[in-house]
Amino acid sequence: MIKKTILLFFSFCLIGSNLLLAQTKYEIPRHEINLNLVNTLIIGSVEVGYNYFIDYDQSIGLKALVNDRRNFRPERSGSKYSTHALQLNYSYYFGKENPGSGVYVQPMMKFRIGDFKEKYSSSSGSYAQKTNMNAFIIGIGGGYIWNISNSFVFGPYFNIGRNFSKPVKERFSAAEIYAGFDIGYRF
Repeated sequence: MIKKTILLFFSFCLIGSNLLLAQTKYEIPRHEINLNLVNTLIIGSVEVGYNYFIDYDQSIGLKALVNDRRNFRPERSGSKYSTHALQLNYSYYFGKENPGSGVYVQPMMKFRIGDFKEKYSSSSGSYAQKTNMNAFIIGIGGGYIWNISNSFVFGPYFNIGRNFSKPVKERFSAAEIYAGFDIGYRF
């Protein structure tokens, strides 16, 4: 099931983007590196990404998430996330003024590894619970990108995904929501 889903996603990316046949009539920067600045500052989750532009209005991206927090769930006293993730996405941009700008939609898939630990105390004693957070997540997102002189980009985004991990669904829920504010540089 997962292999078929991954194959379908990659096929969608290749067919939809015309990766092998894309001939753009515009000279555009092909590479972008970005950082989710808000999540880094507020919750300590470092999210660094790379996008490769296959056309004026399409890109394929990879994002590495260190200390990936599920649905912005805070670490309370006695709880600790030890999770990291890789996210693969395809983006289609609707802006026409600058390459890769304006409103965009983004199907994505994410692989997360790690665990979540919680410690509880009561009058009868204390105990710990550990949840295996390894998961395959597939979803869709969107956002808005401002492109300044084809070099600097920034904008908010929002993703919602479906988690296929039984332990995570039993402890939390199947739906996962993410948002942030990326800043980046194109070259």
